[in-house]
Amino acid sequence: MSEQESGLEQAETIRQPIPVAPAAAAAGAPWERGVLEKLLTAQIKEQRATRRWSIFFRVMTLLVVLLFLILSFGHGDKHASGPHTAVVEVNGVIDGSTVASAQNVNAALNRAFAAETSVGVILRINSPGGSPVQSSMINDEIGRLR
Repeated sequence: MSEQESGLEQAETIRQPIPVAPAAAAAGAPWERGVLEKLLTAQIKEQRATRRWSIFFRVMTLLVVLLFLILSFGHGDKHASGPHTAVVEVNGVIDGSTVASAQNVNAALNRAFAAETSVGVILRINSPGGSPVQSSMINDEIGRLR
C-alpha cells in the first residue's frame, strides 16, 4: 500500500461516527435535557424580570421629570394679577460693581411702584453695608417714589 492509500483509509475511519451504546444514550439524555430546560427557563425568567424593572424605573424617572416640569412651570418671573404687595429684595454688599447696586435696586423699585395692582412696596435688605453713596442714591429714589 502506498502512503496515499493508507492516509485515505485513516481519514475514512476518522469520519465514521463513534458508536454509542443505546442504553447509555437513553439513560443520559433525559437527565441532561431536564437540566438544560431548567437552566434556560431560569435564564429567560431572569431576563424578563430585568426588563420589567428597567421599564419600571424608566417610567418612574419620566413621571418625576414631568411632575417637576409641571410644578416648576411659570415660576420664573412672578406677576400678580390682583392687588398685591410688591417685595424688592437686596442681598449682599451695596456697591456700584455688585448686583445690589443703586442702579439695579432703583430699577426694581421703579417697576414695583409702576405696577398698577401694587398696593404697597416692601424693601427687604440683607446687607452688611457698603458704599454710602450707593445707599444715598437708593434712599433718594425711595423718597422720590413715595
